[in-house]
Amino acid sequence: MQARLIPTLLLAMLFAAGSRSLVAQDAAEAQEPQVTPSEHFDALEEEVAAAEDAWREEQRVLVEKAEQAEPGESMPALSMMPPYGKFVPRFLAAAEDYAGSEDAVPFLIWIASRGIGADQEAGKQAIMTLVENHAKSPSLAQISYSLPQLLNLFSAEEALGMLGKLQRESPVASVRAWAVFARVADPLAKAPLGSDLHEAAKKEIRAAMQGVDDPYLKGQIAQGIEVREKFSTGMVAPDIEGVDLDGQSFKLSNYRGQVIFLDFWGDW
Repeated sequence: MQARLIPTLLLAMLFAAGSRSLVAQDAAEAQEPQVTPSEHFDALEEEVAAAEDAWREEQRVLVEKAEQAEPGESMPALSMMPPYGKFVPRFLAAAEDYAGSEDAVPFLIWIASRGIGADQEAGKQAIMTLVENHAKSPSLAQISYSLPQLLNLFSAEEALGMLGKLQRESPVASVRAWAVFARVADPLAKAPLGSDLHEAAKKEIRAAMQGVDDPYLKGQIAQGIEVREKFSTGMVAPDIEGVDLDGQSFKLSNYRGQVIFLDFWGDW
């Protein structure tokens, strides 16, 4: 009887020891600090910033070497972009970790805005995911200025579909206005002045701009409306006023009826 009890007792003791070990492991893991999505993003951004600094220094050294090089001496070509490509997979992995939640948005925005130059396909996929799954995210205001580029990255049907979705669903007025501008920018710039197409585009973008304070967007719209309507070929030039090289004030209208050559220049 005792011979049979001893193995059973040993098994029970081993099981209890193993259970205590697992409990202790779980407790230790629970005590480890968990990295939040924002901390994850900030850590990646710090690495990107360090890589940008190193890249700038490399370019500075190359420029100095080029300035000191002998005629005909070959020099390494300058890199036109920081090494964002090596970070794209890491931002993609993070976006997948938080897929479907607002936490994924900053990682997708980084890929769509900065990573796209190094990996266009990843950038396009990030844009599609943002529009499909996060059209209502206020964070899209960060990249709303780039919405006109959708027409260069995607087919007209795809781009117009995404712009329409943002116009309908975004809670941010500036995002909706940029979406409208991206759709009507072409007729604003190219449709004949006074045509139904140009007038309809003007009406739509002006309605979308109600309550929107975006100086850059306002400037882009002015290019398609005010500048075209005031400075197109055949228009009467505004009565420019200035001071000539002799300090004399003048107006353009003083030279009405004469051939005038205007040379605009600046010193920065």
